[in-house]
Amino acid sequence: MTPAQRTDADSRRIIRENLDDTLVVEAAAGTGKTTELVNRIVRVLAEGRANVREIVVRAAELIGGVDVPRALLRGARLVAHEAA
Repeated sequence: MTPAQRTDADSRRIIRENLDDTLVVEAAAGTGKTTELVNRIVRVLAEGRANVREIVVRAAELIGGVDVPRALLRGARLVAHEAA
């Protein structure tokens, strides 16, 4: 399946599940890229696939005005709460 043939749900599933792959995500503003990024990083950390020092995020622009470190902290707290 080519990227042009993927549905939005397919793309989101790939972002969520293909954690061992390096991805480039391009989409219009307000489509959920930052949310998917934060969810992906939280999942990688929660599953012990990497630690914070091993993760690099590169964005061509500011990331949607979102405070990514705070969003990651909220996500990490949720994961810790669910694990308890």
